[in-house]
Amino acid sequence: MSSLPGVSKRILHYLERINEGGGRANRMDFLRIAGNESNLNDWIDYMVRCNLIESEVPEGGAKTTYVMTEYGRKVHGVLKDYSYLGPLFSDLSRERRRRQ
Repeated sequence: MSSLPGVSKRILHYLERINEGGGRANRMDFLRIAGNESNLNDWIDYMVRCNLIESEVPEGGAKTTYVMTEYGRKVHGVLKDYSYLGPLFSDLSRERRRRQ
């Protein structure tokens, strides 16, 4: 089985947290993954710029939540299936296929 690279593994953790929260996660959910506010802000900014997540601010000043975009849901599916797809991706990146 292939193991996800570090950044991909971290993104999967964030997307899984949204999935486990019924399609939403709040900052505290993400803070538990990030470890501190600085890391959290960097990761949220990165995932928003990559169109993986978007923030929702309900009316009335309630807390901001984060949801996956359509693209984020697709990436989430690929990352979850990496143990099956990883060897294929590795083979596709080579100029020649290794003989088994």
